[in-house]
Amino acid sequence: MQPVGKVTDVLFDDREFTPRWAVVKTGFFGGEHFVPLQNTYVDEAGRLVVPFDKASIKRAPKPPREHVLTPEIAKELRDYYGVAA
Repeated sequence: MQPVGKVTDVLFDDREFTPRWAVVKTGFFGGEHFVPLQNTYVDEAGRLVVPFDKASIKRAPKPPREHVLTPEIAKELRDYYGVAA
């Protein structure tokens, strides 16, 4: 398991109030990227484990400063990860 970065925010589904996306900072200069929370878990040490490697996450769409999921970003995420935003 390779460390990817630090979770800086979690976005919830408005209707079901379930966590759907994490915003992950991939490094000091790496910026933040969306990561779907589908098929993820938290390990014994409290780390979020995702089914993607760091390189894939670094190529993922970046959130705007306020971490709002716009329709345009939702489409980018759906196209990139293949999951509904």
